Amino acid sequence: MIYMKLNTIQVQSFMTGNLLGDGHIHYKNYCFMTTQINQDLIEFKAKIMKDYYGFSNIKTSFNPSYIDKYGIYRQDSWNLYGSPSKYFKKQRESFYENKQIIVPRKQFKAIDSLGLAIWFADDGTTIQVGYNANTRSSNRRRVQICTDDFLLEDVEFMAEELTKRYGDVHVLSRGKNKGYRLNFTMFSAQKFIVDISPYFITYFPSLLYKLDLGYRDSSLENRLYVSKEYHDLYLKISSHDLFVDRLKEKGYNK
Repeated sequence: MIYMKLNTIQVQSFMTGNLLGDGHIHYKNYCFMTTQINQDLIEFKAKIMKDYYGFSNIKTSFNPSYIDKYGIYRQDSWNLYGSPSKYFKKQRESFYENKQIIVPRKQFKAIDSLGLAIWFADDGTTIQVGYNANTRSSNRRRVQICTDDFLLEDVEFMAEELTKRYGDVHVLSRGKNKGYRLNFTMFSAQKFIVDISPYFITYFPSLLYKLDLGYRDSSLENRLYVSKEYHDLYLKISSHDLFVDRLKEKGYNK
């Protein structure tokens, strides 16, 4: 893996992104745990934690695919485990009240593109808009970050902070007792994706499909609302083997 040099702010930002995403610190023994379906992402997280947090006891393990007791197929996944530590205890106290995940204001205000990339890799998604059944493709996709387990006041705070950086980001209610999500506009999505893209390209390219906003080569030039920055990014990632393979897997034409 390509070596990455982090400063103090990036080290905390990395952990912030993990805890906003799929990372979890146990409330009793303060061990760190996360599970991913992408090996390159889990390996990147493990390397950063070993190199910058001084944790020698960071372990990864593989879970082969299986059919669970309900008949649901569970694909291959990887676990990352960090043994209990004072550092994890401190992070637990910052990000949880009792067993409720919260958003510490200071840490979120300081989150950088690395932390945001980790968070989006974990909980970011793109929703198809204008799906065409004949071509099995859509005109574009709506970018969201799943924040279903967060309190409304925390989701609103994160939306305000992201809006300051990228343009309009709205809070989307999923319905009664179903939580809320962060919803990017067409323009803020492009700016956000361009900002976090270097980490996907270099460290976890198996997730490049998450950067695809649905525009295709033949239409990019004609879309006034596609920024030059996103246009250039799409042309770069669309030739990546893992990106092309993902499109084929889903039955899309590049």
